[in-house]
Amino acid sequence: MTCECRFNDASWAPQRGRHEEDKEHEALKPDDLLKNGIRLGEPIAYIKQVYVDPRRQYRMTRNLDGSAQYTMMRRLSEDGPTNTGTVLVPEGYASISKVFGRAKPADGVDVLWG
Repeated sequence: MTCECRFNDASWAPQRGRHEEDKEHEALKPDDLLKNGIRLGEPIAYIKQVYVDPRRQYRMTRNLDGSAQYTMMRRLSEDGPTNTGTVLVPEGYASISKVFGRAKPADGVDVLWG
């Protein structure tokens, strides 16, 4: 899936199905459907992203019919080595919460979510 969404943009950006490899691959014929029923290039949801501060970002999604899909909060720890992603469903409870480790790049430059 792919999405071109800018932080704090007032409009909802479409999230589209895409195939990481050859679009002419036999598995996609005859109608460019991926195995989960997503049609290549067509919107499957709409997204907004909100930049709160260097440690917090939110992603809100809605279905094609405009109904709520999920909200995800990404939060960087104070000391910087971990990033926690929490997904809230429309009913208001966390359905997924994952912690990711962060490593400094070889050049030593520390860029947040660059």
